[in-house]
Amino acid sequence: MSCRCSDIRDCERDLHVLQRALRDNGQLGQRIRTLAASGHAGEEQDERAYPVEESLRARMRQKTEEFSARALEAQQRYQRYLENCIWAVEDDLAAMQEEDDAYHEDDDD
Repeated sequence: MSCRCSDIRDCERDLHVLQRALRDNGQLGQRIRTLAASGHAGEEQDERAYPVEESLRARMRQKTEEFSARALEAQQRYQRYLENCIWAVEDDLAAMQEEDDAYHEDDDD
């Protein structure tokens, strides 16, 4: 058994970075949803400004919706990945802290 203080500091720093990435990724998901919603609102203006065949407009709408869905799906997969990483790091951190506490208690004896 050895002192894990530096490992704990490194792990806490990694945990902080992962938590920040998780927050940023959540904000990205919100932006994707906002853009997808604003895209639907802009369709009405586009229809008046750019008259094109309805089948072309429907294909464009479908492509946009598919792209938005893929982007949101990728963001959600990354969100789950980050959450799993955070849980693993938290488990590692708890184990290191227990080991370090035991080491320092033995030092005191």
